[in-house]
Amino acid sequence: MAKRRYRMQFAGTSDAIKDLVGAFSPYNDEIMDAIESGDKAAFNKLADDRGLTETSKRALSTRFDEAVSALPSRRGALESFLKSQKDVGSLIEPEIQERIGVLGELGTIPGETVSGTSRQVDNMVEQIKGAFTSQGIGIPDDYLKEGATYAINSLRAGNYNPQQFANIIVSKAGAGRQEQAGTFGASEEGNILRVSKNVGQDIPKVYTAQVQGGQFTDVTAGPTDYSGEISTLRDMLTGIRDRRSIQGDLDELISSLPGELSRGTERMIASERENVKRTLEEELYPEIAQGLNVRGLLHGGDLPAELASAAGSAYGGVEDLYSNLLEEDDAFYRDAAFRAELQKISETEQDYAQALGGSRERALSESATRFETGRRRAQTSFEEGLYKRGLERQYFSKQEKERRLNDLQESQRQQQLLSGIITPFSQIATAGVASKFSSGRTSGGITTG
Repeated sequence: MAKRRYRMQFAGTSDAIKDLVGAFSPYNDEIMDAIESGDKAAFNKLADDRGLTETSKRALSTRFDEAVSALPSRRGALESFLKSQKDVGSLIEPEIQERIGVLGELGTIPGETVSGTSRQVDNMVEQIKGAFTSQGIGIPDDYLKEGATYAINSLRAGNYNPQQFANIIVSKAGAGRQEQAGTFGASEEGNILRVSKNVGQDIPKVYTAQVQGGQFTDVTAGPTDYSGEISTLRDMLTGIRDRRSIQGDLDELISSLPGELSRGTERMIASERENVKRTLEEELYPEIAQGLNVRGLLHGGDLPAELASAAGSAYGGVEDLYSNLLEEDDAFYRDAAFRAELQKISETEQDYAQALGGSRERALSESATRFETGRRRAQTSFEEGLYKRGLERQYFSKQEKERRLNDLQESQRQQQLLSGIITPFSQIATAGVASKFSSGRTSGGITTG
């Protein structure tokens, strides 16, 4: 915040100030600071730095004195500033800091000087009034004050005249009524004039008693104690800074939560991908290969296709889970109820840091819960797929076994059938050969036909 010139602010800009600022350009700030403080030495230095002639310097020095004398006192300007801040409770932090500074400075400035003369005049009025009242005469206080002021000032100057005092009173209140002859103290001049003369004669005695008492010297009040208000303002500053700290923590949580939720989800999904990979490599791939081997399709093109299908199904479930979780995390983050809960914490919770930490943990915990729910759902779907494929493999394996058994049985049946046909023919052929061989030997030669 720029330095404020309080005296100039609450006095306006006079022609003398304008002339001075123009004459000392470009040292505008320096000459205005000198005027604000009334520092004549600073003015003289600026004049020397500007290389002014003595004539110009004297003329501007007169303007400087005029400008400074036209400003309110430092104390008065600071008090005017404080009054200008109407609603202290609504001040913002820089304004509170400035007010604390002003109060602190005011607390070092002595209070107003109460003139002893003023109090002495008031005391003299009371004593003069008593003298007139004792004679049954009522004189207005304003008249008596004018007479008392003359008396004290002239006594201090050493030229007091009792008749002049009486003249002042009579000129205001009149000479009074004439008193009946023969009455004690009666005067044809009138009762007010008579008593005024008598009082005027006694005033020097009253004055001497006042001076000797010493209670009518000038009194300057001590600085005002603003410590209580300053303490209150500091408490306000602490409250503002605490709220700003809370709001900062809240903003940090809100801004960082999406990243935290995303990182948490990614860690869980990465772990799930590893689980799927391990399941495929250690359990599913061998099982698929075994099933294809049973069906006699292991070395055909079916193995890569089966493996790709299983991997696509397994990883597809994980990626669907990942996508759903990101959407659910985002929906949770944008949920109006969650944000309202955070705002309420920032406004009402004393241990807001712990409360905000609890909200962060709850958000991450709910994200983990959503992951686990989705993972189980995906696992169930995957296992159902595995079960279905297992049933299919069992079915095809059973069919393959039945086909092989049928083929074996058919082969055996055909072998038996062929055996039944071949055996009689071989027996007939064997018998014919034997007959020819026997006939030849009987005739003594070998039969070739």
